[in-house]
Amino acid sequence: MSPATSKERFLIKNGTRLTPVHISQIAYFYTRDKFQYIKTCDNKDLIIDKHLDEIEGRVESKTFFRVNRQFIINYHHIDKIHTWFNGKLKVFVQPASHDDIIVSRLKTADFKKWLGE
Repeated sequence: MSPATSKERFLIKNGTRLTPVHISQIAYFYTRDKFQYIKTCDNKDLIIDKHLDEIEGRVESKTFFRVNRQFIINYHHIDKIHTWFNGKLKVFVQPASHDDIIVSRLKTADFKKWLGE
């Protein structure tokens, strides 16, 4: 998505309160137990009422990458990457995720290209 049309912030509902979260404060988006979350740079898990498919289309592709069905990660929060089984990659992020972040074999080439290889 082009920078001109990407979102700069997401609105989080917490009871009757609405809290804006700036895109620079987002380490990654993830889904778990049928809920979608934002993991913030300061390690908070915030529920967001948008599906990852919708989020993927609204964030800047230079900064965020959809590595699998569960995660959209921010380039600036990748800690390290290990080769994994059968041509897959395992990504470690900061703050750490609850679940392993595995890049599928089919997405590995695009992911490496996105990283700048």
